[in-house]
Amino acid sequence: MKLLQLLASCILSASCLVTTSHANSQPYLILSAVKLEYLPIAKQMTDTKEGVVAHIHYLEGNLHHAPVIAAYTGVGNLNAALVTGLFIHRFHPKGVIYAGSAGGLRSDLNAGDVIVSTSQFSLDNIFYVLGKTQFSTGEPVLFPDNQVTHKQEPLEYPSSQYYIHLLKKSHQNKQRVFYAPIVTANTMIDPSVTVKKLLVKNGVLAIAMEDVGVAHVCWMYGVPMISIRGISNNVWLRTPFTEETAVIASNAAAQVVSNLLEQLY
Repeated sequence: MKLLQLLASCILSASCLVTTSHANSQPYLILSAVKLEYLPIAKQMTDTKEGVVAHIHYLEGNLHHAPVIAAYTGVGNLNAALVTGLFIHRFHPKGVIYAGSAGGLRSDLNAGDVIVSTSQFSLDNIFYVLGKTQFSTGEPVLFPDNQVTHKQEPLEYPSSQYYIHLLKKSHQNKQRVFYAPIVTANTMIDPSVTVKKLLVKNGVLAIAMEDVGVAHVCWMYGVPMISIRGISNNVWLRTPFTEETAVIASNAAAQVVSNLLEQLY
């Protein structure tokens, strides 16, 4: 409850706005869901020191000379959104990168392949996002204006085109990297065959549990973000998620994160 109250006060406070006065010291915020996904990032950082924000531990340091704050949020949209909001308020980051593992949605995706998000949307909104219509009326779906930002809330949150551009320019052939939407589910579920076919047909390659929560908060603050997910298991083929494949996936994602930071700084 204290975290919720603090986040709400942050969003409503003018002091939360990211301003150019922090431009010289703004770090990049790199978040993951769990420690296993966070460690490959932390191991690459230099000149590190530890800190705590609202009971959430983080590591501050450099990655390719870029100032970085790294932490893990806990699993799920709510945890990811809360920690993202708190850390944006505290550190005023230049951008947010969410890195970790995900389930692959196409049969040819293997452990260690990497999906870079072009956008994020919720599985709950799949038919609206991919169909763009209300079933009952056939009219386009429009959410009410956000009461904090007074802007129209999107059904699908775009990733930073600049980050995508840099990654495509720095792509290393030894890694299989795909650029596609990532869908977020609120639970660890295996979507129905109908839903999986719809996702694959529309080029969605990965399913995870935190991306929309992070993207929504970044949208509210006007902070650029991107998700970088290594494939740990294949949802289409129903291959199992294991700690071994999660480590492979997280290491692969961390390498792409490193490539991005090298280009950014």
